[in-house]
Amino acid sequence: MRLGVCVFSFFANRPTSADELIKLAERFQLQSVEADASMLASEPQRVRKLLERSGTSCVVAGGQLLRADMESLLTLAHQLNAKAVRVVLSGVLEGDRRKVDGGDWQAHLRRCAERLRQLVPMLERFAIPLAVENHQDATAEELVWLCEQSGTEFVGVCLDTGNPLAVLQDPTKFAQTVAPFVCDVHLKDYRLLRAPQGFYLQRCPLGKGVVDFEAVLRALTNHATQDLTLHIELGALQKRHIRWRDPSWWETFPPSHRSDAGTLLERMERLREDERDEASQVDDAMQRERELQEFAESVTFMRSMLGRIGQGE
Repeated sequence: MRLGVCVFSFFANRPTSADELIKLAERFQLQSVEADASMLASEPQRVRKLLERSGTSCVVAGGQLLRADMESLLTLAHQLNAKAVRVVLSGVLEGDRRKVDGGDWQAHLRRCAERLRQLVPMLERFAIPLAVENHQDATAEELVWLCEQSGTEFVGVCLDTGNPLAVLQDPTKFAQTVAPFVCDVHLKDYRLLRAPQGFYLQRCPLGKGVVDFEAVLRALTNHATQDLTLHIELGALQKRHIRWRDPSWWETFPPSHRSDAGTLLERMERLREDERDEASQVDDAMQRERELQEFAESVTFMRSMLGRIGQGE
């Protein structure tokens, strides 16, 4: 497994070029980077040489599957010799799938499946995996369905370890379900806080939240290739509000989803009223320092975790 950095871990401290991101990876002795196409596309041949010189692999972060210029993204990935192209199914956050296609999430999934099938010839020609992320919208079962519908090994999953919580699925069980299809990983953790309509997901360093990383990574080791990329992608600065107490929140999920979420919801009910909100306002200089500190803590934690499961360097 290759440990890396996703550019979206940073906000005040975000690298502004491929050169800066690669230098950040080198500083922390990481083996992979994930960056948006705009950062990589200006000089792909030069960036490829930089990556090769530093022994760093890369994943190209695309946008929404149905909106992005997928042909250009795949061509760029081919030029860079990238490990994968990562896409999302929608702009949905907080599990609120009512915001897509008038609430017809299943119709949206069918359109996504058709788009994936259209891309198969190009994926197979370039031999580049397309990694579909659980971007606080899709369930594990839906991602498996999309992979199977594509009919090719080059459509897989980008597993975000924290985002299953947004659709009320346990991160470990989610990982176990999608493990045979995972070709990229976002390492993310969350603290849980009480909220009026459910609970908040709050950004934190890896190992300081509720994700059981040992269990998640062990689920992946039975299926993962030796060079599976694990990119640290800490969450957004703002809290995410999972409004599961609103009855209409459930309307885009199958009836079985609520019963399947029962154990997780019981856990949410036990959250303390006085959980401290640690996302306090700070100035830019303090935010830059905080982001680097959180990232450094996460690298140290994940190196230790990979060593524990026999995947250390």
